[in-house]
Amino acid sequence: MKRRGPDVQGLKTIKLNDQQSGVFYGCTLHFRGDLTQQPLTVQDGSALLWNGEIFYGLQVPADENDGSILLNKLSLCSSDGEISIIFSQIKGPFAFVYWQNCKKQLWFGRDIFGRRSLLSSASDGILSIASLKTSIVSDSYWSEIPAHGIYRMDLIESVQSLTLFPWCYEDSEATPPLDTCNLFHIETPEALCGMPLTLGPHAISTSFSVLCAEVPSVTDTSQEDEVDLTSPDVLDQFVQPEHEELIEELISVLGEAVRIRVECQAQVCHHCMPAFLKNKGLDCDHSRVAVLFSGGIDSLVIAALADRYVATNEPIDLLNVAFQQKSNKSIQKSGKNAEPEEVIYHYNVPDRKTGLEGLQQLEEIAPLRKWNFVEINIPVEELQETRSQRVCDLVYPLNTVLDDSIGCAIWFAARGKGVRTNSCGDFEPYETTARVVLVGMGADEQLAGYSRHRVKFNTGGWPGLLQEIRMEIERISSRNLGRDDRIISDHSRESRFPFLDENVVKFLSQIPIWLKANLTLPRGIGEKFLLRCSAHRIGLKSGALLPKRAIQFGSRIAKAENRKEKASDVCQRLE
Repeated sequence: MKRRGPDVQGLKTIKLNDQQSGVFYGCTLHFRGDLTQQPLTVQDGSALLWNGEIFYGLQVPADENDGSILLNKLSLCSSDGEISIIFSQIKGPFAFVYWQNCKKQLWFGRDIFGRRSLLSSASDGILSIASLKTSIVSDSYWSEIPAHGIYRMDLIESVQSLTLFPWCYEDSEATPPLDTCNLFHIETPEALCGMPLTLGPHAISTSFSVLCAEVPSVTDTSQEDEVDLTSPDVLDQFVQPEHEELIEELISVLGEAVRIRVECQAQVCHHCMPAFLKNKGLDCDHSRVAVLFSGGIDSLVIAALADRYVATNEPIDLLNVAFQQKSNKSIQKSGKNAEPEEVIYHYNVPDRKTGLEGLQQLEEIAPLRKWNFVEINIPVEELQETRSQRVCDLVYPLNTVLDDSIGCAIWFAARGKGVRTNSCGDFEPYETTARVVLVGMGADEQLAGYSRHRVKFNTGGWPGLLQEIRMEIERISSRNLGRDDRIISDHSRESRFPFLDENVVKFLSQIPIWLKANLTLPRGIGEKFLLRCSAHRIGLKSGALLPKRAIQFGSRIAKAENRKEKASDVCQRLE
């Protein structure tokens, strides 16, 4: 746990009722205001464990701690509805546990996208809620707490119950009656924490808008025959008048999401933080922002927008990971007593190539910026050792081959330890100093970036694609974001997802599907069309045409060990 929050730790035992006590333990990765030990407490005995960032909604001055402000507001609440309203106002990633002492109620939950991890386990009379699997109860089974809403556990001595207050669309009232408005269509929730779960009397409003269901009456494929697909300006040939304003709006709203994520942090980098906490006047010009960087359209746009808001004297680190590959060629030694042929290994994987190409584009549009392109090369032996020692516990409770591949790739990328090119053109060892890691997750789900979206479109047309997009957005919290938070936070860094900013999601959800993704167009153009046009508009012309390539394939981790597995198989290496 201390790896997630190395700056300060705190522990407090609270008497919950005559029979039960709670042990609250918090580890803090410091970003805003004064360094504040958790759990946060107030005079009435209430306590808060807060792992989150309030970017919008509740007002948090730049020099104050958002967790302290949240607890003060919660301590003034006298009803479930008031607590629900507070959480409906928070825009940003979070997971929390709040003990409301006056009512003997334990509240906990995650934001609607599950951008912060929260697990639970109930065994031998001990209920555990934690950011990751711990060894408090060694044989217990942990599960991810669903990001379906906010949970309330009543711990009055005579009655113990668990209630869910689900998320609802923003066009509902702040505390609407619970009917069909709840976003995940929950009717009878499953048991959680070993207790039966019931729905509360109202839902919690979010910034979600109902996904625009408008589809074109006719699928037009004639455009493709009328244009030159080899032109570097091919996107301009498909842009319609109705796209123009949307392109500028996407650049604006996504840029604002990036801005708040790079500016909302401490004044110093990860390595300077211990000294800064002792001497607030310490200056630091090291990198404070890193991007998980494959050179693909998502990471490329995020990096380009980050350049607008990071101080010009600060580098931005581009973290590019590659896994050891066997060359198709080998060296056969000659002579009577020659040794067996020598296998040649390399790291020239697809993401390395596109990463270097992306770096060149960034240098062209932002020549004054120092871009640290960090080449992170991982031998198979190090992959296997690190998986068994660290990654298997962080991926848990997820357990598929896909979870293993993505989890390991992100762990090494977020560690940021590799080589960079110095001013003399030579490689030198380098490890990122950033505490904030920008990640492009969420673009594919909203803008039809996966190959399965094209398959769905080919079989079900626009309605089929729309149904698939809706499912992708609703399940994103359970598929990967909790896992990715556990992985990245293990390096004392915080993952931030501009494409999952509430304002970005709201903007994209209101746009008709064919204006943001046109799968009548070829691969590399039609999927994520609106984002590609935006990338082209800000100067990323060749990068705007790159087709989607998932990190497990681009980094070649999927081919580093066993090439015959299916992504959905249970991964034996994680056991």
